[in-house]
Amino acid sequence: MTTYPNKTLRAVANVGLVTNRGGVLPSPTREVLAAHAIFALLLAATGDAARLDKLSRGTAGTN
Repeated sequence: MTTYPNKTLRAVANVGLVTNRGGVLPSPTREVLAAHAIFALLLAATGDAARLDKLSRGTAGTN
């Protein structure tokens, strides 16, 4: 699975913009959904960071 860091950061920024604009969902619902979306993105970012850490540790001694 290929991940694109710039798309992830853009998604995090857009969650705030979408929440501020309002939309069709009532106020408490959209904030709860935005919080869940940010949490999911943070979990994905943590998983990517762990993978990068493993990769950097595995290639540290080859230089």
